[in-house]
Amino acid sequence: MRILVLSQYWYPENGVPQRRWAWLTEVLTSAGHQVEVIAPSPHYKQALSLRSWISDTFRRANRLEEGPHGEFINRVSYLPFGTSITGRSINQGFVGVATLLMAIGKFRLRGEPRPDVIIGTVPALPTSWITMLTSKAIGVPYVIDIRDVWPELLKENRRWNRAVGSRSMREKILSKGPLQIVIWLVERLIRRSLKKSAAIITTSERHAKHLHGEVGIHHPIVTIHNVFPPKSKAEERKPRCLEERSLRVVYAGTVGLAQNLNNVVNAYQLAIASGTRIELKIIGAGAAFTALRDRVREEGIDIEVIDQLPSHELGDYYQWADTALVHLTDWSSFDMAVPSKIFELVSNGIHITAAVEGEAAELIHNLNAGQIVSPEEPQELAQFWGELQADLSKCEVSDEGRKWVDLERTVRAPEILLKLLAPFDPNALNQSIGHRKRA
Repeated sequence: MRILVLSQYWYPENGVPQRRWAWLTEVLTSAGHQVEVIAPSPHYKQALSLRSWISDTFRRANRLEEGPHGEFINRVSYLPFGTSITGRSINQGFVGVATLLMAIGKFRLRGEPRPDVIIGTVPALPTSWITMLTSKAIGVPYVIDIRDVWPELLKENRRWNRAVGSRSMREKILSKGPLQIVIWLVERLIRRSLKKSAAIITTSERHAKHLHGEVGIHHPIVTIHNVFPPKSKAEERKPRCLEERSLRVVYAGTVGLAQNLNNVVNAYQLAIASGTRIELKIIGAGAAFTALRDRVREEGIDIEVIDQLPSHELGDYYQWADTALVHLTDWSSFDMAVPSKIFELVSNGIHITAAVEGEAAELIHNLNAGQIVSPEEPQELAQFWGELQADLSKCEVSDEGRKWVDLERTVRAPEILLKLLAPFDPNALNQSIGHRKRA
């Protein structure tokens, strides 16, 4: 079967979307399918000069690259507009249009063999409706792989900036009308692309049920968790020492609007004030990173804030820590979200302290992987840290969670993906017809 994947994040980049689809691509090519990708040149979280951007654009134009799992990658251009929400939105729209034009050029104008199915990976948000338009343009069914709880997250727009303080003047002006119009339009485009798709892949069971029930989508929806192999590898963890010492806590992940790590800083201050001995390291990057780092410096808080590190360099920090944080703010849509960090920590056998609700909380509880506290309740988090520091043996976790993640990664998820795509495989269809004729 020929599979065309449309994505704005791909190898050699190393974020969560990239690692998810490196894993799923290996599943597909190992099953004998041909995977072709349209994606922009690598630029995720890179600051490129104008000269570097021009050079990269011309160097990769009209070149077909081979990826690490046998996929063929067609590169489209992008705009080096920085990491602001506005800049990223303009760039994603540009990449989306370039993707559509490349697909039309390849499969309609040049007459190259068409794929049997298209898979659009979201984020970026424009990929959802660009996939729909590409499907219509070349006459091929499509599947949407939607990694976060979109479009529901759009409803939280009034609280997007809580983690970075007051809004800029530009944001205040846009929020009076233009932003609401854009959000209204984007939400409807996403819903339309989901309803017109042949199938949908989500990363949480609750989101799948929501799309079936409240959104009213009746075609196949499956859940494939983000259980891709972690790049971070902690050595086999030794039992936590029983002598009295500080509790060691690490947060390694996105420092963004959805996390609001100001709550963590508040909890740390409360814990220190109550006499809890605690060491906290925050490692990451994101829209709220600078504001968080500045707050820690200005208030003289003894928290180590470290710029994002490559995943393979996190092992020593995980080995150092007694517990690792998974932290989301209290947006109602996060009841359906399952952060991929959970699976990374479970795979490494690390105790989790999680400020989450909904499916993520249920998963951690069912896997006996750690402790749940309420989001945006710093006093509750501080109190739990005090309990852990008083008895570090509570940071021990069983191997139950690791075995579950391994089974999901190697058996269940591949079975779900291949079964979902089987109806689009002309080879399987021809074999089925042949069997019926012989019968």
